Amino acid sequence: IIEQSARKLDVMTHNLVDLFLNLKDREPITSVSFASIIDEVVAPYQAEAGDQVEIRKEITQDGDFLSDELKLKMIIKNLVFNAVKFRDANKPASFVRVSSVSDANKLVLEIEDNGVGIARENLGQIFDAFYSADNEKGGSGVGLHIVKATAENLGGSINVSSVPGEGTKFRMEIPNKHG
Repeated sequence: IIEQSARKLDVMTHNLVDLFLNLKDREPITSVSFASIIDEVVAPYQAEAGDQVEIRKEITQDGDFLSDELKLKMIIKNLVFNAVKFRDANKPASFVRVSSVSDANKLVLEIEDNGVGIARENLGQIFDAFYSADNEKGGSGVGLHIVKATAENLGGSINVSSVPGEGTKFRMEIPNKHG
């Protein structure tokens, strides 16, 4: 119980730091390598999940993509964390797919899983601060709020589709700040 509480407190602390950094007026625009940041963000979750979850990475980057790398990492980190956390333990093969397709105009980022899914009646609230659709797993209700606020802060948008028992897909479009 102590280890579980410490882990929950650690996640909450990281979420609050992410929220603070997102609200802070900063936007260092740099050239982003999606292969590098996705590898960096996904590695700890793959190590923690071991063979319980297969993390698939699909990356297509056509030219330079300019954006706030820290904010993109926050988005990917929160969505991959949730996908791993809400995997369906009853399925013989769990997966998380991280897809990144970028060009001169935009990034299309998708995080998809075959986890427990989100009930239709909860979909309208999942981006609300402190809302948690699943009280059993002990979510803080901050992560998805941070994801949406960060995507919008970058000038982008996010949508979600989910079927309980089948999985969830988040899709974001973020503009390239090249000009």
